[in-house]
Amino acid sequence: EGARGALHTLPGPEPLSTAELATAADPEQWESVFVMVSDCEVTQTGLPYYTWALDDGSGECYAGTMGDFSYGPAAGDQISSMTGMLWYSWDNFKIEPRDDSDITVR
Repeated sequence: EGARGALHTLPGPEPLSTAELATAADPEQWESVFVMVSDCEVTQTGLPYYTWALDDGSGECYAGTMGDFSYGPAAGDQISSMTGMLWYSWDNFKIEPRDDSDITVR
């Protein structure tokens, strides 16, 4: 078939540490990339601009709430894995999960 009928496989998420996605680390190279962090703890909730924080022990990064997911983060929650697009807004980089399948809570 021509290009219109061709199927393309999307790339999987890029596994990174939370420290690599921290705003202070300047992760601009990952902006708009599908990323994944693993074995994290929610460290803060209720941050400005619909943001919460998580840490895998390497340093804290932020997550946002732009997606359509039902999970409500609470400090101390253990996250097995979280995937999403890395987005920059309001002076911070944030992982933006798309839906419930992007967040696995222990």
